[in-house]
Amino acid sequence: MGYDLLGLMTLGYLSLFLGAAIITTINIVVLIATYLLTGISLYKLAMNNGHQDKAILAWIPVVNLYLVGLLAGDTKLLSIDLPAQWLGIILVILRIMGGFGDKSPFILWLISTILIIFAFYNLYKRAESPLAVIMAILSLIPFLKAIFLYTIKDRNLLYFYE
Repeated sequence: MGYDLLGLMTLGYLSLFLGAAIITTINIVVLIATYLLTGISLYKLAMNNGHQDKAILAWIPVVNLYLVGLLAGDTKLLSIDLPAQWLGIILVILRIMGGFGDKSPFILWLISTILIIFAFYNLYKRAESPLAVIMAILSLIPFLKAIFLYTIKDRNLLYFYE
């Protein structure tokens, strides 16, 4: 009784391919769901909080960080008064610049990541979320960010300035 080695190899490769296809499909579905949930949430937050003219930016990846900066509000960063518009512009520029160049991108990426956490902290704080610090840090994980934003999408943001 002999084994068909070629048949077993083919079955193994077919199983490997099928497993990879299933994992890829699941990843694509999660990415699309994350994108849609984030877009819907940022759009509704902008519409509910006086940024109706800029709400469409919620659907443009990276540029939607400008909207996050606007929603985070005016703030003080390292004893510098930082208007919401400038926070949004800085977030977008640093995130884009972090993808170019030789050695500086990691530093720019790190600075932009810290500022993104800061902006999300202010946003969640304005939405009166009790766990704003934890939510801001976990917002670095896109799917969690989408869920957190969805939970506050219908809230009117408080005005505060620190």
